[in-house]
Order: sequence, then structure tokens, then C-alpha cells
Amino acid sequence: MLITTYSPKGGVGKTSISFFLSHYLKCYYKTNDTINSYVPLEIYPKVLKEDLTLDIIKNDNVVFDCGGFIDTRLEEVIENSDFLLVPLDCGINSKMTISRIKESFESLLDKDKIIYIINNYKNKDKLETTKNDIISLGINEKNIIGLKSSEIFENGYEKNKCLIEISNENNFNKYIYKNIIQEWKELLKKITKN
Repeated sequence: MLITTYSPKGGVGKTSISFFLSHYLKCYYKTNDTINSYVPLEIYPKVLKEDLTLDIIKNDNVVFDCGGFIDTRLEEVIENSDFLLVPLDCGINSKMTISRIKESFESLLDKDKIIYIINNYKNKDKLETTKNDIISLGINEKNIIGLKSSEIFENGYEKNKCLIEISNENNFNKYIYKNIIQEWKELLKKITKN
């Protein structure tokens, strides 16, 4: 399985989403962005950095964290992907990102294999507003997921655990991370159903 996480905008959570998916799915994490990637190598021993050879990708289970800069190999990677995850922030930038994704990559991959993630949203109103903006651009609601702002990602990095492990540590964590885990499981369900 090849899952590619891409957004032309920086700071939308590509690395966190990619890293924790690879950690949970027990597959390789790869990136073409060794300068901006802050995933510590010692956390996850299967990390391969700056290796975008499609021969390896086709033969392994990989989550590819693609930096927002121009990379001539991106089209080929997306074309070979099982899913394209597109993290977005709340606001006007999400519309510009979606327009660029649709223009550049929708012809390479079945629309149902492109999942838009409204990442790091602060409240339900912003989530719903952004979701409605995305739907107005012709994106099916079933291809949109929200991931609320949460410290669980930072805790996962610090403890070298996937998000569900952090949540299951104790009853307090189960309670405070209940919503983000529910959203995370929705994403997992979408990409592991096939």
C-alpha cells in the first residue's frame, strides 16, 4: 500500500499525519523533505528518508510525506498511490489548495481515493464552515475528515507511541482524547477498508 500525504501549503500537518499513520500501520515513512521534516529518526526505526524510488515504494507498505515544494517525481508517486491525503487548514487557503490539487492530480487518481483532512481545527464552527467551502468546490462530503487540534500528536512523538496507544494509556487520556481518536479512526477506516 502506498499512501501519499501532500499539500502545496506548509504547516498543515503533513508530517504528523504521515508519521503517525506509518507508525500505526507499521509501514515505512518516507519523505522528500529532509530539511523541514522534524520526525526524529530515533523514534521510529523503519524510517527511510529522501528515498523516492518507485521500485521500493511498489514493493513496500509506505506512507510518503511529500513536501509542498515542486518535485518532478510527485506526479508519478501520486499516480501509483492507493490514497492521496491532503491536509488543509481552516480558511481561504483550503480553497486554493483544493483547486490546485484538483487541477494537478485529480486525473491521476480516482476522486474517491483523495481524502481532504481539515487539520488542527479549533472549534466545530470553523470545521463546518471549511467543510461547506470544500463541498462547494465539488468535493464529496465522504472524502472530508476533520482532525481537531490536540496535544496527542506531541505526546505521541515524546512517548514513541501511536495515537491510539496514547489514548489507551489510562481513563483520563481516553476521556480527553475521545474526539480526536474518533476522527483518527475514521481516517484509518477509510484507508484500510480496501
